[in-house]
Amino acid sequence: SRIMSYLKCSHFVQAKRMHLKDLEVLNLLPASLTKCLHVELHLPHLSRMPMLHHLATLSEPAMSELSNHATNDVSYLIGEHMFTEETEAKSMYFLVAGRAWYDHDEREHQALLKDGSWACEPVLWIPWWHCATLK
Repeated sequence: SRIMSYLKCSHFVQAKRMHLKDLEVLNLLPASLTKCLHVELHLPHLSRMPMLHHLATLSEPAMSELSNHATNDVSYLIGEHMFTEETEAKSMYFLVAGRAWYDHDEREHQALLKDGSWACEPVLWIPWWHCATLK
């Protein structure tokens, strides 16, 4: 436990999050394995949303398509805006690591999002404009 505490403070804090595009060796995988890798990486996060969890139980091919064609891994710096108020929403967000602050003008709508959270679900169903800033 002392070793893990040390590593958390000295190494893991400084390490940046890796994305698939950062690992060139993965370009050597055949397309079928690359698709499987995308599903293994994205499905645990996507299926936290109840509707997508239900879809995963109904259709593995649909979730494979979603994982492979409708997801994008992005990292943000502390304090960097993921989206800002009064801008058109183009994506839904799944928080995989870290925290984000939903900074709404009305205090009761403000929220601290933690890993496992998602934001901007309405963009899946209707044209949507952000009502607050997420950073």
